[in-house]
Amino acid sequence: MEIKTREEWRQIRPKDKWKSQCPLCVESDLVIWKWKHWFIYYNKYPICGIDKHLMASPINHVIYTKDLTKEQWWEYKDVQDFMQNFFKTWSYFSFIREDLESRSLEHLHYHFVPGVFKYNHLENIVENQ
Repeated sequence: MEIKTREEWRQIRPKDKWKSQCPLCVESDLVIWKWKHWFIYYNKYPICGIDKHLMASPINHVIYTKDLTKEQWWEYKDVQDFMQNFFKTWSYFSFIREDLESRSLEHLHYHFVPGVFKYNHLENIVENQ
């Protein structure tokens, strides 16, 4: 598993958000669990270099949460169960960027990061928009 920096990501990411060749639609050595509709993998370009930064994505190329099928929603419970087991001794939080403008990829993906997300950090993020 080769983890890279966010700066390396900024240098290689195409302007089309990988529409022409989606990296999440190609099998990766970073995948640690796969179900019928979802897979979980290490983020190759983790936030702050955190090595336990996991992500979950639908296997098929879905762009928005609203486009998930009932079966995908139902199976997402398994993703949550996996994350609770994986992070069992650590605090963790999850987030998603729903709009395409703020995402680095078109393919829907949920972030799961160890640590505690403080409410005042959210206020700082919103204020900086």
